[in-house]
Amino acid sequence: LLKLAMDVAETEGTKAAYMNAINEITVQKFLAGKIEFHEITELVNKKTRQYKNIENPKIEDILGLRLESAW
Repeated sequence: LLKLAMDVAETEGTKAAYMNAINEITVQKFLAGKIEFHEITELVNKKTRQYKNIENPKIEDILGLRLESAW
């Protein structure tokens, strides 16, 4: 996950915001007992790699990320 985070950090666009938000949602799911601890890394990795980055986003693009629909 660290390697992915470093790669994402070098990418311009919405991918870093998306990864951060997906991580937060995944940790919330773990704390609520809906997923196992090891699934945090797996899900964040999978969802981030599947995400289509917007390279030159407007603020609306960032605020409009459809995070819950990622599940």
